[in-house]
Amino acid sequence: MGSIVAEPVPAADAPDVVFRRGAPALKGRVEGFQNRALRVAVIVRPDMPPATIAIPVFELQQIVFGERESERRLLTQPTRAPLGELLRIWKEKEPFLAVDNSDAGDFGLAVAGVLLETGNPTEITRALELYQKIYERDWNDRRNALGQQGRLRAMLRLGRAAEAMAEAAELERTSEDPAVLIEAKYVLAEASLQDFKKLLKNNPRWQEDEFVRPEHDRLYHATLDLLLYPYLFHGSEEAQAARGLSRAIEMLTLSGEIPKALELARDLVVLYPATTQADAARDFLNSQPKTKSHEKSPS
Repeated sequence: MGSIVAEPVPAADAPDVVFRRGAPALKGRVEGFQNRALRVAVIVRPDMPPATIAIPVFELQQIVFGERESERRLLTQPTRAPLGELLRIWKEKEPFLAVDNSDAGDFGLAVAGVLLETGNPTEITRALELYQKIYERDWNDRRNALGQQGRLRAMLRLGRAAEAMAEAAELERTSEDPAVLIEAKYVLAEASLQDFKKLLKNNPRWQEDEFVRPEHDRLYHATLDLLLYPYLFHGSEEAQAARGLSRAIEMLTLSGEIPKALELARDLVVLYPATTQADAARDFLNSQPKTKSHEKSPS
């Protein structure tokens, strides 16, 4: 076997390269694990179909997974990619989730993201399980963090707010990962915003109630601080900053603080024009009367 010089399979994409102890590297397409051996399809001779070689696990040193252009294209806009195709690739790659250099987790996250957006509790539960698997098993720290963030979002979608809040509060206290911290604060912000809305609904004359007013002020400032955290401290995280700004605009509008809401809407449109939240902010700005009180003063 050591005399075989394998060539890539197929020609269009970069091959996988399997490095072995005491034997030459093999180039081909990694097919998966079976009976404690790695199966690799290689071309032994150009005039013959690919042959599958089984490499015992104890011989493996490293796998360098080749770039496949068709797969990378699917990841550029995963929410628009066919779920069936994403699932097929994920199932093919899942056994390599914990293997260094594997991009399996990217496809797991893509599948989970599509499932999350269906709004179907069964599919969101599947997304939660997938996020959990990536959080626990992916070799890549960045994707571990994304799995953790996805877990929080999925729990919120499933109505498990108390569980999500408890986890988010712990993450806010202990995490040093900015992305995880942003997501944790957003979970807490959503819960706080719901409490704020409930207070306004149950106490329409809260300004005149000396017992309710302190709780209103506490919720107001706490919620706004949490929603604006990514915008103020991690402004380069466009999606998260725009999401928080949008919810803050909603909160300020609900509170009747239209000038403040307009200020944030202008910032959202200027700083994050390509986000979906910017479209809603433009509609909000266009819906307001053009009065001098709503003009932004020059800086």
